[in-house]
Amino acid sequence: MASKRRIMIYAIGIPLAAVALAALILATHIEDWSRDLTTNRAAATPDARDPRLRPLELEAGPRVLLARIDRLIAESSAWREPEAPKPLPADSPLPALWTGEVVETRHLVHVSGLMRYRDDVWVAIEPAPEGRWRVWAESRSRIGKGDLGQNPRNLRELLSALGDAG
Repeated sequence: MASKRRIMIYAIGIPLAAVALAALILATHIEDWSRDLTTNRAAATPDARDPRLRPLELEAGPRVLLARIDRLIAESSAWREPEAPKPLPADSPLPALWTGEVVETRHLVHVSGLMRYRDDVWVAIEPAPEGRWRVWAESRSRIGKGDLGQNPRNLRELLSALGDAG
């Protein structure tokens, strides 16, 4: 009788613990509950609530910035260059925000860790005042209605790598 009871406890307890663990992981990864369950894209815009999701203004020129992108791709298995780069989508909010002529664009793919979802990421570089350069970026999930915050994380990682002078 005790062994049946123990089997029943394991049969219920293990799946329940797995569901609780999955819920805990999900809860710790979602930063903005009003956004992350319903939006599958993010863009670096001047009015972003998170300052890390605003366009960068840097002294480094396009050649240096593209080299930093190459370094990010080389150092991280999550970032790749697609075999067939895509143009920035027609419904992107970025072109309306550009103040000058974009001199460089780059299409990247970010592959998430566990589920291996692919997100498309675009970087655009334009001249800014005083000899500086402005870096815009957008990230979009290929599938799903919500991204659970992955696209903002993609942009923060990318913009941090581009802004890093090292």
